[in-house]
Amino acid sequence: MSEQPGRTKKKFSIRGNELKVAVWILTILVVLISLFIILSRMVSYHRLQQSIEEKRKEIAAQRERIEELEYWLDAPVDYDYIIKVAREEIGLHFPDEDIYYSDGETKS
Repeated sequence: MSEQPGRTKKKFSIRGNELKVAVWILTILVVLISLFIILSRMVSYHRLQQSIEEKRKEIAAQRERIEELEYWLDAPVDYDYIIKVAREEIGLHFPDEDIYYSDGETKS
């Protein structure tokens, strides 16, 4: 291909000010992207810390439940134990006991 007479190829050139502006724009873009990434990581970290704290509380509650169940397993099976289980777990009572039911509200 031959060039047409009177037409010259324009070469791409960047002047000093245009280069500075391009560098500033690129720098600002990199800083903004970095800030976005850092902030998103901080939010993720905070959520994970909250999740870990919730799991620790659940573990503590389950350990208490395990201790309670181990206490019940290790408790001697005697007359007092049978009465306690019958009252608390099954809801039984002796025939001569008076049972009062409440709706939970106190009237003044």
